[in-house]
Amino acid sequence: MDAHRSDSVIEIQHVSKSYGKVNALHDVSLSIPRGQATAIIGQNGAGKTTLVEIIVNLRRADSGSVSVMGLDVPSHPNIVSRIGLQLQEAAMFPMVTVSRYIKLFCKLYGVSQPPEGLIDELGLRGHLHKKFSQLSGGLKQRTLLALALVNDPELLILDEPSTGLDPIARETLWAFIENWLQNRNRTLLLTSHFMDEVERLCSRVVVLVEGHVVADDSVPALLGKMPAEVNTLQKAYSTLVGVGA
Repeated sequence: MDAHRSDSVIEIQHVSKSYGKVNALHDVSLSIPRGQATAIIGQNGAGKTTLVEIIVNLRRADSGSVSVMGLDVPSHPNIVSRIGLQLQEAAMFPMVTVSRYIKLFCKLYGVSQPPEGLIDELGLRGHLHKKFSQLSGGLKQRTLLALALVNDPELLILDEPSTGLDPIARETLWAFIENWLQNRNRTLLLTSHFMDEVERLCSRVVVLVEGHVVADDSVPALLGKMPAEVNTLQKAYSTLVGVGA
């Protein structure tokens, strides 16, 4: 156990969080090792986004501890500079161009030059002078991903990155993320409502129900614990959260 934790990129121990009388997270513990792609899935209000916000120090847990790369998050806020973060909702200035956003984030992260290779890989070269409001949904998501990756982060956190995208835009986004992970020893934490996205990008799935971890396993191992008729991740997820498959 200690050897595993020494190589953990994220270590969450007994984290709970409430908003008034609403309990968002209940005694959540997770250990995510370096190089692993982990998905956290659950219905709206299950606590996924709250957990992500606690990991990146946007919210404080009521109890428990969170460390990233061996450092206690509340005590080391600068650890965020080693994280790439794409939140589900991003408040972007509509009149700012893609190029200016990339240069701004490079400055914030202390990156001397814009990542030209990243710009090309994400297909943004021909859109650098467009205002954010002029971009399609797919281009907006690719721009947000570029901003999350300008610092070549050790940990990439994506909060429902393909929500609202058409199938082609989703495939483009997934292919890039998949390639990025394969070519680097990096760690991914993904929240998603799409089971095909989870199976495509992640080797481990954690299921949250009303703030509780009710499952934590690989997809094959999770299915192996289910009745024979529950033979897909979607059916397993529906069973665990208590809705019809």
